[in-house]
Amino acid sequence: AMVAAARREAASVVATGRATATVTGRVQEAVLALFAATSVPACVCEMFPPLLGVDAAALCVEEEVAGTRRLAPGEVERRLGGRHVAIGAACRDPAVHGEAAALADHDALVRVPGAVAPAMLALATRHADLFAASHVTGALGFLGRAVAAGWLPGRSSKPG
Repeated sequence: AMVAAARREAASVVATGRATATVTGRVQEAVLALFAATSVPACVCEMFPPLLGVDAAALCVEEEVAGTRRLAPGEVERRLGGRHVAIGAACRDPAVHGEAAALADHDALVRVPGAVAPAMLALATRHADLFAASHVTGALGFLGRAVAAGWLPGRSSKPG
């Protein structure tokens, strides 16, 4: 019985490691796409879904910025509650997920720090296991910081 329990535990650790490595590899590909992008919002909407394996991705900002979803003031903090990444059942809010709101069962909301106005990435999926590993929050938080870095002065799609 102890050997069987140890094997189950080892299998769980290996599965978690694989899931984390998969998400980390996908995040690395998304960051590389940001380097080549002329428009950060377009890259998020068009390139992130296939690269990250999600059904939809959007950049949500509490200010009018071309190519993004406009959120009401205070909405980013209300949804993230001080966290950098929030993973769970999808909010199904068209203001966040647009047309994908009705299809998404799960989402990851990721803070984009340092933008002119509060901002977040909204990643929607129908697959519960995509963000299941608790270790993916670090990789997703890094992706949020990379998106913010893409909005540095001189980029054509920086906020404001």
